[in-house]
Amino acid sequence: MASSSDKEVKEVPGSYGLPIIGAVLDRFDYFVVESTETFFKSRIEKYKSTVFRVNMPPGPPLFPDPRVIILLDAKSFPILFDLDAKVEKKNVFTGVYMPSTNFTGGYRVLSYLDPSEENHSKLKTFCFHVLKTNADKWFPEFERATGELWAKVDKQFSETGRVLDRDPAAPGPASLGTQGPPYVVKWIGLQLAPIANTGVLPKILEEVTIHAVPLPFLLVRGDYDKVYNFFWTYGKAALDAAELQFGLKRDEACHNLVFNICFNTFGGMFVLYPSIIRYIAEAGKELHAQLAQDVRGAIKENQGLNPRAVESMALLRSTVYVVLRIDPPVPFQYARAKEDLVVESHDGRYAVKKR
Repeated sequence: MASSSDKEVKEVPGSYGLPIIGAVLDRFDYFVVESTETFFKSRIEKYKSTVFRVNMPPGPPLFPDPRVIILLDAKSFPILFDLDAKVEKKNVFTGVYMPSTNFTGGYRVLSYLDPSEENHSKLKTFCFHVLKTNADKWFPEFERATGELWAKVDKQFSETGRVLDRDPAAPGPASLGTQGPPYVVKWIGLQLAPIANTGVLPKILEEVTIHAVPLPFLLVRGDYDKVYNFFWTYGKAALDAAELQFGLKRDEACHNLVFNICFNTFGGMFVLYPSIIRYIAEAGKELHAQLAQDVRGAIKENQGLNPRAVESMALLRSTVYVVLRIDPPVPFQYARAKEDLVVESHDGRYAVKKR
């Protein structure tokens, strides 16, 4: 039997179509005619391959080159993470287009840097430093915040019959009041609008507006400045560490804090958390009872909610991992070839040229 390295290297199937027209048609299929899943499935069937050429949103007339090679199987996909030799991750966090750096204070923040770039390791270490230095506060703060939340929920619900969300930030000179979440959602929304369906406008109208023209930072500048000012005012210890320990510019570190915390919170609370709840709800009462037993038993055995308790919640952790595999909050990974290379899928080997 021939080894995988002996298989014929084939040209990647698929087509980008005519300039501009092909990309617009693919984008129309992706957003309007087909769902995301159907868009990829139909092309797998058409080309008889999980590796093929296609245009990805947003594309022309005002966005960068949309041409990509799609990898849709477990064997070919890992090459996207071979950062040492084969691919780079520069400016591909949001795919084939990158939002203006005006959204991040004029800086390319960590998510858009390739590991080979000087500031990547500094910023990554700084971000983990911020997480580590606050680790002992996570669970106590979670219990305190949820305790306050449920007390307010019970009181407000008994008085008014409804419950309103509230930003827990303490009052102060840079307080966001109740507007923190809306500020962040608008700021992120403008960056992701070209590659997503908003559900607000009719799909056809989105095609000739937010999917065709970059949305300007000016629309959210005032909101972003308030969020930035909050981090600048109350993140003094973290920003001091950024300057003194990691050699970073203070404002660059602050913009990275805003991006990392707000984007991850958005992905967690607006994307992942609802997804987890939905899949658990659909799984039925038997899983609900098993999860309740798993969580309550772990908390009782470990004298409260703490890292050891979470570590021992085997069923809960497994459930979350399954949801992450089925419906990840970041559904696509992008990379650029550093050199001409061969991508191997479950059914063939394909030549990919550096561009």
